Amino acid sequence: MYDPSEFTHQRGVLHEKHCFYNRDMPYPGDIQRYKDFYKLNYNRDDAYTGYEIMDKKYIHSVVRITNKQLLHNGSVLLTKSSEEGSWLVEIYRGLNLQYPKFFKMDNLCKIGFLAAELAMSGVEERSERPDFSILLSNRSSSLDNDLSYQETIKDQNNYFPSPAVFVYTLANIVTGEIAIRHKIKGETSFYIDEEFSVSKLC
Repeated sequence: MYDPSEFTHQRGVLHEKHCFYNRDMPYPGDIQRYKDFYKLNYNRDDAYTGYEIMDKKYIHSVVRITNKQLLHNGSVLLTKSSEEGSWLVEIYRGLNLQYPKFFKMDNLCKIGFLAAELAMSGVEERSERPDFSILLSNRSSSLDNDLSYQETIKDQNNYFPSPAVFVYTLANIVTGEIAIRHKIKGETSFYIDEEFSVSKLC
């Protein structure tokens, strides 16, 4: 017998704020093993009572931003009206958002911010969300902004590194922007992988 909390993987799977475990995951297995552990070591019969078993993965909201369309749960919300100007700014204005910091963000943060606005629509309003987490993934990290920053430092005779650009050379900045906006106090992570994988994120 062993204490489940000793194992990092299990800590990621067991989350007391939501439900106990997901049967789709090969580990930790049956909840009874954990109840047995607490019964044997602490003489507790009430361990994990009231926890639900999550047998399915639920996706409540799907946001897709293409070069010309904004889709939410399969429905087209906006279509790009012109080849001129920023499509992301057009989406921002089309959604009637009021968040001036948006205009200082790099493109990755803007996309994440806009997607989160729609994904969180309909979610209960709270002053804080300690039981929410943010997991994001892409294949190119912050490359779009990295190239912009490279332009500011490549010429030794015209060397002007920009702090405002440099701060967005970390891909996980977008998770922070979303967390601040929606008062999310849980864990945030950004993964870089060649192919998107739900199983890796879950």
